[in-house]
Amino acid sequence: MQATVGNLLTKLKGVTWTWSRASAEQAIASLGARMIQGVPGRSTYETPEGARLSLYSEGDLAEFVEITLEAFQDPHLLSVADFEQKADEFLQKFRAAVAIGTRILGPPAFNDGVGHDGFPEDQDAVWLALWTSGTSRLMIEQKHEDKELPMRLCIVVAPPA
Repeated sequence: MQATVGNLLTKLKGVTWTWSRASAEQAIASLGARMIQGVPGRSTYETPEGARLSLYSEGDLAEFVEITLEAFQDPHLLSVADFEQKADEFLQKFRAAVAIGTRILGPPAFNDGVGHDGFPEDQDAVWLALWTSGTSRLMIEQKHEDKELPMRLCIVVAPPA
C-alpha cells in the first residue's frame, strides 16, 4: 500500500484541476488510469497501481474524484471485538498514508476525526487529512459511511471548499 499511496500522491500533486468533467477525465488519463465502467454520474477507472478510481459528476461538472486504496467488505458481520480491531487496523493504515502524504505534500492543513473543528462539512469520513492548493483539496480519508458498507481507505480530490 505504501508504494501505491506514494505513487498516486506524487502524480496527483502535479495535476491542475478545473472541475469540468472533460478536464477531470484528462487529468485521470494523465494518471494512466483506464475506464472500466461508466454510469450516469460516476465513471470508474483502474489505476496502474491497481487502485479503483471513481469520478463523480453532475452533467458537465466534475464533483470529486475518489481513489479507493483498500477496502474491507462486510464489517457488520464482525463481532464487536473484531470490529474494533479492524477499525484500529484502518486507523493505523490511515496514519501511515498521512505520513507518506506529509513527506510528499508537506504538513496537512487538517488531520483529525469527524466532529473536530475544521473537519470539511462536505466530506463523509471517520478520519481525514487535508492538503489544499488553489484549484483543489487533496484528502486522505478513512471512511465507513454505514455499518453494512465497507471500511475504506481513500484519496479524495475535490474542489476548494
